[in-house]
Amino acid sequence: MNYNTFYKKYENIILSSLTIALFGLFITVKYDLIYELNDDTVIRNLLSGTYTGTPTAMNNQMMFALSLIISLFYRIIPSVQWFDIFLIVCQYVCIWIVLKRLMEYCEKTVGKIVVCAVYLMFLFTFLLNHFVLATYTVTSGMLAVTAIFLFVTEKNNEKLFRKSIVSIVFAVLAFCIRSEMLLMLLPFICVAGVYRWAREEKIFAKENFVKYLSIFGTLMVLLGAVMVTDKAAYSSDDWKDFRSFFDARTTVYDYTGIPLYVENEDFYKKNDIDLEQFLLLRSYNFGLDGSIDLEMMDSIADYAKKTGVDLREKVNIALGAYRIQITDKVGTSYHTLALFGYIILLSCINRNNKFRIIIFTGLIFFVRSIIWLYIWGQGRVIYRITHPLYWAEFALVLAIASSEIYDSYGKNVDLRKFIVSLCIIIICSISINQETELFNQVYAREFKETLQHESVQKYCLENSTNFYFASTYSIGVLPEKVFDGCSEPLNMEMLGGWITKSPAHSKKMSIKGIDNIDKALLEKDNIYIIQHNDYISYDTEYPFQWLTGYYAGKGYDVEVIKTDTIIDNIEVYKVEKLN
Repeated sequence: MNYNTFYKKYENIILSSLTIALFGLFITVKYDLIYELNDDTVIRNLLSGTYTGTPTAMNNQMMFALSLIISLFYRIIPSVQWFDIFLIVCQYVCIWIVLKRLMEYCEKTVGKIVVCAVYLMFLFTFLLNHFVLATYTVTSGMLAVTAIFLFVTEKNNEKLFRKSIVSIVFAVLAFCIRSEMLLMLLPFICVAGVYRWAREEKIFAKENFVKYLSIFGTLMVLLGAVMVTDKAAYSSDDWKDFRSFFDARTTVYDYTGIPLYVENEDFYKKNDIDLEQFLLLRSYNFGLDGSIDLEMMDSIADYAKKTGVDLREKVNIALGAYRIQITDKVGTSYHTLALFGYIILLSCINRNNKFRIIIFTGLIFFVRSIIWLYIWGQGRVIYRITHPLYWAEFALVLAIASSEIYDSYGKNVDLRKFIVSLCIIIICSISINQETELFNQVYAREFKETLQHESVQKYCLENSTNFYFASTYSIGVLPEKVFDGCSEPLNMEMLGGWITKSPAHSKKMSIKGIDNIDKALLEKDNIYIIQHNDYISYDTEYPFQWLTGYYAGKGYDVEVIKTDTIIDNIEVYKVEKLN
């Protein structure tokens, strides 16, 4: 075969593959991939079997259908880190397929190379940190954003259902990985669908109703099937109780906060919650006390919601925060990205599309405002949630702009493409120093903590006859490297966390011969606690006050004795009963 003919036939695939390979090579050479949160590593340990000894699909965070498939791969070839591979492949497929689609708007090779260069600059500015510091939440967001972009930019209206299968699959995968992320971005998906429908020549023709409702209906049916399967899988009483406990725990720790003890002493006494239990909850070490159960956590969550910020206050807080975001944050990187996106979209107005562009510009801004107001009202403005939201907004406006330019001018509209490319270059030039500096600071901290975590894991495995409980806020949230998970069950467990008090947690404790954690710490010679030597929890005055106070409430005087130092100020302690 003539090489020139082969190249021209597969030019988009070749150029996009080389560009993404260059991005991946840079990351591989310069950085270690890290799971920023222990959420991802606990999911991996459950799926791989290094949590309880057997691969399981029951991890509560991801949807059961996807978890089942990944856990089966671990059963077949347990030595491969399938969860890590799955997340990383999803990320790279997303950025590859978007670039390939962008190059379809260019006719000449020079234009395609320019697109690759601009896209690479965009990746280094706005996505590098999430490829190095991976989370399953952001991966879900990437899949949802890709689905939006592919659907809007699909040129074939007649075969749209078949061409939309990839977008549907990506949306379903996003839902399976982190359902909350897909649901948050679902309004953008709906706007994308309405926009495609609005571009039809005969909007209200029967065939268009059938076509678009079939696409949306297929997506809803698949999401519904995933939800039904998940509910059925977790239908046992143990898992249903834990999921209720998990929801209450999430409310308390992620949204309302734990009501202070002194100010709410009447409530705590009425519900038989003593100060020592409160300190355990505040230090996130509630796993120590078996009596901290669903009923107690539910009562705290209900009380926190009733006595906390009411709906009117939340709305006022959200409106104030959103106003500041719109007016005072101009010039920061992601806000600049959103602003330029709207400028690019409005620049596409001509006499044939002016009403459509104006209407959808307003609709997109309205949708993003509602989502942002919800986020501000909930108080969960964290970048692993907000960054995918910005990406979705920018992808949608860029996809609409690309479609409008193509419809009006075809592939030969060099000036318009130049303007769009120039805008993105300006955005990246403004933002790259800001984003790079912030990322390098975060990465340096995360890498240092990763080395500490490796030392802790190594120490525990070297002392395999012992079992170690980690003080949660002290060291339990240390990050781990991607692809470096343990190949055997780790003889260490946090005293709190999202998996604590789950059936999987109970199984792990049972395997280790631990019925009650508090008794095991006192009665078993091989049970220890790991904590930073200078760690002082909320509402406490000295290290281990949360522990000694708890035992004092049970009628025991205990002494916490240092037995070893693992690394830096991370130390091992034994709890000794004095009476």
